[in-house]
Amino acid sequence: MKSVQHYNYAQAYDGTDDTKPSTNGGGFVYMRRFVDKMKNNMVSALFSVDYSYKNLFDAQVVFRGDGSSNIQKDSRWLFTPAASASLNLKNLLLQDLPKVSELALRGSWARIGRYQDNNRFAAGPQYTGEEMTSLGQPVTSSYYGWATVARPYNTGWIGYELGWPYSDKWNIGVNTSFFNQRLSLEVEYYNNTDCDLLTTIPVSREYGYEYKYASGMKVRNSGVEVTLSGKPFNNAKGFSWDASFSLAYNKNELLQLPENQNELVIGNRKLQVGHAIDQFWLYQNEGVYASDAEVPVKDGKKLSMSSIEFAKNDPKWKDQNGDNVINDDDKVLKGHSLPPVTGSFVNNFKLGRFDLGINLFFALGHDAINYRSSQRYNFLTLENTPSLESLREIFFWQNTNDKDNYPLYNQMSGLTPYRAEQDLFLEKLSYLKLRSLTLGYTMPIGKKAYKGEGKKKDASKKKLKDIYFYVTGNNLLTFTGFSGDDPELVEMDGYYRGYGQPLSRSVIVGLKLNF
Repeated sequence: MKSVQHYNYAQAYDGTDDTKPSTNGGGFVYMRRFVDKMKNNMVSALFSVDYSYKNLFDAQVVFRGDGSSNIQKDSRWLFTPAASASLNLKNLLLQDLPKVSELALRGSWARIGRYQDNNRFAAGPQYTGEEMTSLGQPVTSSYYGWATVARPYNTGWIGYELGWPYSDKWNIGVNTSFFNQRLSLEVEYYNNTDCDLLTTIPVSREYGYEYKYASGMKVRNSGVEVTLSGKPFNNAKGFSWDASFSLAYNKNELLQLPENQNELVIGNRKLQVGHAIDQFWLYQNEGVYASDAEVPVKDGKKLSMSSIEFAKNDPKWKDQNGDNVINDDDKVLKGHSLPPVTGSFVNNFKLGRFDLGINLFFALGHDAINYRSSQRYNFLTLENTPSLESLREIFFWQNTNDKDNYPLYNQMSGLTPYRAEQDLFLEKLSYLKLRSLTLGYTMPIGKKAYKGEGKKKDASKKKLKDIYFYVTGNNLLTFTGFSGDDPELVEMDGYYRGYGQPLSRSVIVGLKLNF
């Protein structure tokens, strides 16, 4: 864990040994300031105006300014106004229509600052080497961390013009209900644009660090949310049924990168303006070369990758630009690590003293890289990797649900044929889950007569009204085409590594006493 109680200066004895005073009786001296997470000052001021006209129209406007010491001095204050309004169409136009219980139109817009919890960006130009700092505090300076000694600086360069990231949000929606509120419908469209986000961009190696921090990234998320709920049957003494169905669609798009760049490569991901930010960057697999004669030849040279020529039993990766060389230029953006469509279907049934609750959840349209399968088939390359991934004992002894239709590549090839960054390991991740299932029974308790004549009823005593017995099952069923253990164990970057704690099925039996 990172410490949040460090001092904002470094100190040491003035002698040659950092653990002992000098012989001339010297004490502690302050060596140099380092950046920490000890303190943050934040000031907010706001002014709001509310307006209401009869029972037809409501509006609110908020003028707000926020200042934070974690932001650089020339950008510490951010103006964050907001406005909202609602119009009651039922009272305005449909008062004489009893079947419509409610009909309202609403909308809002707001600018919200994204809080920076680390004050290193406010300190101005700096660079540090993570491998030489104290444990858990990657921004602590070291005595020998000077520019000519500590290169490269793994955490990059922090310069000027790093402003306050913020989000512009607006939405418009309609609420309506019918038949004395037995059926209700909510529809909302939202648009959320995150602006001036901080990210890293590569710089020339001659600077001594791998990248620098820059401001100006802009991402938009927009979508529609629909919720339909109702009571098809509502008989307190007979059969009743409450149901709720929700559906959400979201689309994300990268609108801008710092310094007007069109694309940016960060690790194994590529961000490109005009595309979704959750797409994978992969080689497009087209099978396997059955013979050396199938390998394309151009100008007397065979298809190659990193100066290694393709041969029999090597993967057939598509040469997107036709230059007869496979490299990053031949990778394509494909799939989505986040589900574009999510939803739930909740039902509660009741018949007499029995009740039944069913909770279903689904996610559609997203994908995952089965990195665990890539490890299994890439064992020869992993054996030369100085990491825990090279230990076969972790997964190789298990009987997994890996697909059996992967092509057989040449393990001795220097092309790393079973690398994860290819659509061979890209799988659909859509799923439907039975989140919970509850069956209950309510046993009523009859009224007991008070014994003894002339004794008054003690109103302070609580009487037992009924006993509720129930059985609840969680995570009972999952319907998916994914070959891994559980589609919800995929990590946020869209890679299934198999290290997540399995979501076990559980059954709970209990009772509740109602007084």
